[in-house]
Amino acid sequence: MEIVYLDYEGVELGADYSMDIEIEATVVFVDHGIGEYEFWGTKGYHTDVRPEVDALHITKSNIYDEELKEVEQTKEVGKLIDKWISDNSQKIDEDILNQVKGDCDY
Repeated sequence: MEIVYLDYEGVELGADYSMDIEIEATVVFVDHGIGEYEFWGTKGYHTDVRPEVDALHITKSNIYDEELKEVEQTKEVGKLIDKWISDNSQKIDEDILNQVKGDCDY
């Protein structure tokens, strides 16, 4: 398991808001191999260990209005943050996995 931290600054949350956000993610190493096999009488064991994002959570977020004044996080703003995370989940996962330093060997 490995912990990875990401920082995004100046993220647009629609026309009215922007944010700076810090994300902490847990990365685990999962074996996608087929395990034991036999091919024409030859036995072997196949492993294919890859990192996967297990969980992530926001450690800090600052929301700003159009004039770059920090605003309180309301329910509406929370929905915008959730939508941004959902819309950008693939990029966030890629950014997380690009920072993984662990070795995938068991």
